[in-house]
Amino acid sequence: MKILSTVFLAIGISFLGVGLWWSHVTQRFLARAQTVDGVVVALDPRQSSNTGTTYAPVVEFQPPGAPAQRYTESFASNPPSYTVGERVRVYYDPAQPSSARLNGFFSLWFGPLLFGGLGAVFALIGGVVLLLLQRRRRRDAELRANGQRLLADFKTVERNMLLRINHRHPFRIVAQGYDPVSRQPREFRSRNLMTDPSPYLTGGKLTVFVDPQRPQDYLLDTSFLPGGA
Repeated sequence: MKILSTVFLAIGISFLGVGLWWSHVTQRFLARAQTVDGVVVALDPRQSSNTGTTYAPVVEFQPPGAPAQRYTESFASNPPSYTVGERVRVYYDPAQPSSARLNGFFSLWFGPLLFGGLGAVFALIGGVVLLLLQRRRRRDAELRANGQRLLADFKTVERNMLLRINHRHPFRIVAQGYDPVSRQPREFRSRNLMTDPSPYLTGGKLTVFVDPQRPQDYLLDTSFLPGGA
């Protein structure tokens, strides 16, 4: 879980960086760009295995004192966003007239918003999960240091059917002991485990650390497992 969350966070930060860079490039382009009227002269078909055929407008425009230019929009859609013969407003770089953008939201800001939005989602998911894991590690350390130590009998290994990670249900160790307050029989479950702990369990006693102030809060010790905590 920690590795997956770290990957999510790294991807999110990378996407956010691309989105911010793209936004900066667009802002710099608009700061130096001039505008001129253009006309859609063709629709460029593009094939995609996911969306089928999409169409990008091919725009012709005439910068003052420069040859006529043709610009093919990078954003394609189906149905087409423009029609042949439609007049449009074009931003172009006077130092390099072939560098142009249509005066439209998707043409100017779709890329930065796409990467920025995906980056924010990935970073949020990864960051929140890492924060929760860190809090859990601190809580586990507190239970080990200050919790009431109990011995419980190994009962079984179960799959947590309420949770799926990487298309798999994690494992949990179930032990049978006694509640330190009520002295009634009680089951204790370990944290979710991604590998089957059965080969390392041969019966006998398992250690459980219980919060004396909140007996419902406990930790079934799995430090005997490879990589266990």
